[in-house]
Amino acid sequence: MAILLGGRLVGPSGEAVAASAQALTFMEGMTSDRTRKAITSLRSTLSIYQRRKVPGATELARRAREARA
Repeated sequence: MAILLGGRLVGPSGEAVAASAQALTFMEGMTSDRTRKAITSLRSTLSIYQRRKVPGATELARRAREARA
């Protein structure tokens, strides 16, 4: 299944980035240990998507880095 992300049609990897972006939005402002671990895990996964040039992965990685700081 493909979805529209930023005006582009993307496949399962793009869907994962879109879902992760929504999750990160929900986590903004939270400071629990569980949230920090989730963001750290997300950043690890995003590095793979960035290497694959999945649309939106680089921007989401930047947001995750800022949220973790």
